[in-house]
Amino acid sequence: MKLKSSTIGLLMATSALTACNPGDGANAVRNATSGLTTNSAFAAISSQISELEQVVAVAQSSASISALVNPNATDVKMAGDVVSQIDNVINSWEEYKTSMNPKLLAVKLSTEEWREAEAVVKILKEDLRPVVNKVVQGGSYDTQDFEFLAKKETLDKKISDQKAAIFEGATPTVISASTSSVTVETSATTNSEERVKSTDIANGEQTVTGGDSVSNLTRTATWTKTTTKNMEYDRTFTLKVQNVTTTVFSDGSTKEDKGAIREVVNKQTFDAAPQVSTEEMSSTISYNTDVQNEATVVVTRGETKTESVFEDRATQEVQPDTSILHKTLRKTTVTKTTPITTTTTYPKVTVYTYADGHVYTHDDTDQVDAVTEDEVIVEVADNEVVETTTEHVVTSETVTNEVITEVAESDPVFVTTHEDKTTSAVVDGNNYNTVTRHYKTVATVTTTTTTKTTPVTKKIWTDGKEELIRGETVVVVNTADTVVNDEWVKVMSSTMVGAVEESAEEEVAEEAEDDVSGVNMAHLGTKTTAAVGVNHRTAEFLDGQGAGYTVFKDIIKADVAYSRGWTGKGSLVTIADTGYNTSHNDLEAKHVYNTLTGDSSNMNDNVGHGSHVMGIAAGRKNGTGIHGVAYDADVAVVKITDSNGYSFGRARQGASWAADKGSIAYNVSANYNSDSALRSSIVDLGGGNFKSSHSFYGQYGYNGVIDEAPLWAAALGTEQVLVNSAGNQTSDVVFGTGQMATATDANGDLILGGRMLVVGNWDQNNQIVQGAKGGHLCTTYDESANVCKDAASMKDFYILAPGMSVRSANKGDANATIDMSGTSMAAPQVTGALAILNQMWPHMKGENLVKLVTTTADKTIAGYDSGVHGSGLLDLDNATQPVGAVGIPTSGRTSGGISNIANLSGGAAVGNINKQAFSALSNVMVLDDFERDYSINLDNTQAVDTRPGSFVEMMAFSGANANAGNYDAYANLASTDANLAIPEIMGFTGSLKTNSNAGGDYLAKLGYAIHKDEDTKVDFGLGFVKETGKFLNNVQEGYMGVGENHTTNYASLSVKHNFSDQVFGFGNLQLGMTDVEASKDFSLITGYDSLISRSFAVGGGVKPAQGWMMGASYSQPLNIMSGNMHYKVPVGRTIDGQVKFNEGSADASTKVIEHDLGLFVQYKVDDRFSMAGYGEHRLNVAGTKNNDQTSLGVKLNWKF
Repeated sequence: MKLKSSTIGLLMATSALTACNPGDGANAVRNATSGLTTNSAFAAISSQISELEQVVAVAQSSASISALVNPNATDVKMAGDVVSQIDNVINSWEEYKTSMNPKLLAVKLSTEEWREAEAVVKILKEDLRPVVNKVVQGGSYDTQDFEFLAKKETLDKKISDQKAAIFEGATPTVISASTSSVTVETSATTNSEERVKSTDIANGEQTVTGGDSVSNLTRTATWTKTTTKNMEYDRTFTLKVQNVTTTVFSDGSTKEDKGAIREVVNKQTFDAAPQVSTEEMSSTISYNTDVQNEATVVVTRGETKTESVFEDRATQEVQPDTSILHKTLRKTTVTKTTPITTTTTYPKVTVYTYADGHVYTHDDTDQVDAVTEDEVIVEVADNEVVETTTEHVVTSETVTNEVITEVAESDPVFVTTHEDKTTSAVVDGNNYNTVTRHYKTVATVTTTTTTKTTPVTKKIWTDGKEELIRGETVVVVNTADTVVNDEWVKVMSSTMVGAVEESAEEEVAEEAEDDVSGVNMAHLGTKTTAAVGVNHRTAEFLDGQGAGYTVFKDIIKADVAYSRGWTGKGSLVTIADTGYNTSHNDLEAKHVYNTLTGDSSNMNDNVGHGSHVMGIAAGRKNGTGIHGVAYDADVAVVKITDSNGYSFGRARQGASWAADKGSIAYNVSANYNSDSALRSSIVDLGGGNFKSSHSFYGQYGYNGVIDEAPLWAAALGTEQVLVNSAGNQTSDVVFGTGQMATATDANGDLILGGRMLVVGNWDQNNQIVQGAKGGHLCTTYDESANVCKDAASMKDFYILAPGMSVRSANKGDANATIDMSGTSMAAPQVTGALAILNQMWPHMKGENLVKLVTTTADKTIAGYDSGVHGSGLLDLDNATQPVGAVGIPTSGRTSGGISNIANLSGGAAVGNINKQAFSALSNVMVLDDFERDYSINLDNTQAVDTRPGSFVEMMAFSGANANAGNYDAYANLASTDANLAIPEIMGFTGSLKTNSNAGGDYLAKLGYAIHKDEDTKVDFGLGFVKETGKFLNNVQEGYMGVGENHTTNYASLSVKHNFSDQVFGFGNLQLGMTDVEASKDFSLITGYDSLISRSFAVGGGVKPAQGWMMGASYSQPLNIMSGNMHYKVPVGRTIDGQVKFNEGSADASTKVIEHDLGLFVQYKVDDRFSMAGYGEHRLNVAGTKNNDQTSLGVKLNWKF
C-alpha cells in the first residue's frame, strides 16, 4: 500500500519545517503534493527526513548556510535508504550530545530549538523508523500508521506532546549520559631482582709474535675475550580506578554515578646496566718446513765494445736537368767484442709456513762459481753513400700582387630622442587624454675597409724549391657609416578629464581624482599591462544581478581596478563550501580537497551554494556567462558539506590545507544560527556596543567561540585572511564568528591577529543592511568596571558588499545560473577583492589586507554609522589608489609606516643642461601608507633662460671700443652688491665681487695683458666664482635637488685689434670647470662630475664719422661642453621589502646651443650728451629648439 502524497504534504506544511527560497530571503512552505505524485512513498518520506534533519542541525548549533538552497526532493530512494537516513540523524544527534560540555548542554536544554529537536528525534526513532523498517524486513504498512501526520494540527500536537513528555514530566528525562574512567589511587612501585636477558661474547683483535728468525721460530697469538651479560628487571605498580557516569536531565540538572573501584596491575620490564667481564687468551701457532737447494745457472753478456775503421772516396755525376750530383762513398770495417760470464749458484734456503698463513724464509749464504770468455764479430760494408749534394739553378721566375682586405666595425653610437604627443579618446563615456612618448634611436656603425697590396716575386729552382721575395706593401683605407633607425612608442600617462554626456539609456561614468602632496595621483602607473581605453564593462560584467538591481561589480567599482590592470592573476583564494559544479564553463579550480572523504574525490556540488559563491569570487572571464570579481585569480575549493548544514570543525581542517597551498583568503559563506537563550540575553550598551548577560555565552562567547579562536588562528596561518559572511538573521550584531574576530587573549592581543573580515549584505535598492549588522558584541567585559576590554571593535572587521539578487553559477549543466540573496553572496566579493589587491602587491597579506579594505571602504553611503555599517562599503577604486601621503623611499629597504621617505616637492629649472638627462626620472617608484609601490613620471623640467647677460648689450651700453672683448659670462653669474676693482699694475689687473653681509655669491678674478700695442691687445685671465642655490644659473630643488654652494674655476682669453682708425675687430673665449655640491637632503640626483662649460663671442665695428661707432657680433652664451649627471632612482620593490634602484649616469652637456646675433650703435653728440642702442636676435633660447626671441634697447646719457 502506498502512502498518500497529500498526507506527506501535511508534514511539510508544519511551521517548524520551512526553507528559504533562493534569491528572495523569505520563508515559504513547500507543498510536496505537486512534486511527488508520480514518485514512490519512500521518496516522499526521504524528503521529509531531510527537512527534519535540518531542524536537528539548527538545534545542534551546527552552522547553516547563510543563503539556503532548496534541496533536491526528486531523488527516488528505497525503504532501506530511508532507514539509514533516519539512523544517521539519530546517531549524529546522540554523538553530538555526548561530545558536548555538560554545562553547555544544560544551557542548550533551555532553548526552544533544542526541545523541538529532541521531540523530532523521538518521532523519527519511535514513530517513523518502525513503520518504514517493516518494509525493509519484507512486511507492509497501513496508512493508519501515519494517522498523526494526517493534519498539520495533529503533527504539531504530536511534537508538542513529545516535548511535554520529555521536558514537563514529573520525573526529568535523561538527555545524555557519558562515562569516563577516573584514577582514584596509585600504589607504590616495586622492582624485581635483576636477571640475565642475554649474553654477548666478543673476541678482541689478536696480537701475534714470533716466527721471524731461526732463533725465534715459535709463533704465539694473544687476545682479550669480553663477556657481556645484558640484564633486565620488572617494575610493578597498581592503579585503583572507577567509572564515573555524568547524566544530564531534561530539566538541566546533572548527576554523577560512580562505579565500583577496581584494581589494574601494571607491570613493565626495563633494561638494567649490563655486567661486563674480560679474560686474556693465548695460543701457539704450528708450522711446517720446506728446504730449497736446487742450483741455478745465469749467463750474463757484458758491454759490447765496437771499433770502426772508415775509408771514403768522392764521385761526380751530371743530371739531365744540368745540375751536378756529388757523392761520397765509404768502406766501413766494424769489430764488436762482448765478454760473456757463466755463473752457477747453489742456494741454501729453508721456508717455514705457519698455520695462520705467515711465512718465514731463512736464506743462508749461497755457493757461487763464475767463468768469463770474449765473443768477437767482424763486419765489412763497402760503397755506402754517406753524402750527396746537388748544385741547382733557377728554372722559372714570376711576379704577382698579394691583396689583403680587412673589414672592422666600430661599436654602435646610439642617439635617442623623443617627442610627446597628446591624444584624446572617449571610452565608456569618459574623455581620456593620453600622453604618448614617441622614441627614435639612431644607431651609427662605422665600417673601416683596409686594402693592403704587396708585390711578390716567385723563383722555382731545379730541385723544385720555391723562393718568395716580398716587395713594399701599399695600404689603402676606406670608411663608410651604416645608420639604423629604431622607433617605438610608450604610453606615459592617461588621465580622465571628464565625462561625455550620453543618451538616456546609458549610465554616465564618474571618476574622482585624488590630489596627494600636490601631485595628481589619479592615474599613477601601477605596473599595469592594461591597455588604456579597453572596455571592461562587457556583457559578462553587466550580467550579474537580478531584475531591478544594480550590478554588484559596478557598486564595488571592480571595473576601475580592471582598468588599472588588476584582475587577481597569480593570487590564490579558497572557497570552503558545498564543492563546485565541476563541468561549469565559468568555474575552474587549481586545488581541491574534500573534508568529507579526506581526498580530492567527489567535489561536485549537489547543493548549488558553493558553485554560486565561487562564481562571484572568481568566475572565469571567457566570453560567455558571468565573470567574477577576480576573474584571473587561482581558486582552491574545499568541500565542507553536501547539504545546507555546515561544520566549522571541518572548515578549520580545510583552512590549514589551504594555508599550505599559499591561499591568501579563505571564504566561509556560513554562520551560526543564534538560539533563543542568546537572543534574550543581548544588552544594548549604546553607541553600537552590546554584551550578553548569559552566564555561559557572556564568558565564552556564543557556542564557545572564544575557545575556537586559537584553533582558527593556527589553521589560518600568518598570511591567510578568514572572510566570513555575517549571517542572514536580522540582528544588531554578528553572532559567534563576530566575537571570534575581536576575541582578545590575556595579554590584550587579538587572538586572530586581525586576519578576519566579516561581510554584511548591503541592499543597494533600499540603502539598508540586510541580515546581521556591524554592532560590537563584547567578548571580554569587565562587570566591575562596566567596560568592554576587547582589543578591537567589530567595526574594524565588518565590511559591506551588495548581496541582493546576485546572479552567478549554479549546480546542473555547464551554463547553469541562479539569482540568490544573502551575506553568502556578499562575502566572496570581498574575497575576490583581496585577490586583486594581492596580485600587484604580493607583500599585502593577512592583517595588512584587512586594514587596507576597511580603511578604503566607502563611508559616504546613506546614513553611515560605524556601529551599523562597520568600516563601510567595499570600494575597489579607493583600494587601488594610494592611501595617505605618498613619498619616495630614501633607503635600500621599506619599513613599516614608511618613515624613510621624501615628499614629492621639487623640480628643476634648467637652460643649458641636457633635459634628456632627466629621462631616468620618468619611472620613479613611490609608496603609500601601506608600502604599496606606484610609479610616477618626474622627468619634467622647466626651461629657463640661464644666459648670464647679453654680449651685444654690453658692447652697446659699456663702450664698445674700450670694452670690446671684455665680456665675462662667469663673473655675471655672481649676484653681489659690493665690488672692488684693482687698477692695472705691470700688466696685472684684478677684481673682487662680494656681498655686504659676507654671504651668498662671490667672485675673484686676476687678469694679465700678455700683449699690448697701439693696435692690438690680448688679455688672459683666471677666475673663481661661487654661486649659492644655483649653478651656471640652473636651479634644482627637492627630489631633483643638489647642494647649496657651487663653485666654478674658469679661464678667459680676449682679443681686440684695430685694422685701421675706422675698423676694429674683437673676440672672447671662456672655459670653466664647475664643482656641483651634492644635496645634503634626499634627492634622486646624486651629483654631477666633469662639468666643462664655455662662452664664445666674436664681432667687429666701424667708426664712420666723428662720434659715431657701429658694429655687429655673434656669440654663444654659457653652454656645457661635457659632463655627467648621476642619479639613483627607486623603480620597484621585492616582496620582502628590498628597494630596487635604477642607478647610473646621463650626459648633461648642452644639446641645443643658443646662437645670438647682434647689432650695436653709439653716437656721442658732445661731452654732455650721448646715446646708444642695440638690436639682438636669439636662436634656441633656454636650450629649446626654435625658441627664438628678438629684442631692442636704447640708452640716452645727459650730463648736467
